[in-house]
Amino acid sequence: MQQRQRSTEQLEALSEKLSKAGIAVEMNLRGGSPSDMILDVAKTTSSDLIVMGTHGRRGLLHVVAGSVTGAVLRRGTIPVLAVRNPAFSGRFSDA
Repeated sequence: MQQRQRSTEQLEALSEKLSKAGIAVEMNLRGGSPSDMILDVAKTTSSDLIVMGTHGRRGLLHVVAGSVTGAVLRRGTIPVLAVRNPAFSGRFSDA
């Protein structure tokens, strides 16, 4: 329960910053498989686009660690924009 409270507080702080910048925000914290939940929210809210961050893992590490972004890309029915954070460039690469 402590983790959920921390996550809620972090989402609320981020939502407040985005709202102050004039960006419409709807906070949604759910349990379950991340890719399933992302796809369900996109479907039930009639979303036009899913934007996700990615670490850019490749090769064996990607297979072992899996990828929520990859699952959403493969299973989604609406466009997905995957944004790679340059701070992670090369950190998780086994190639």
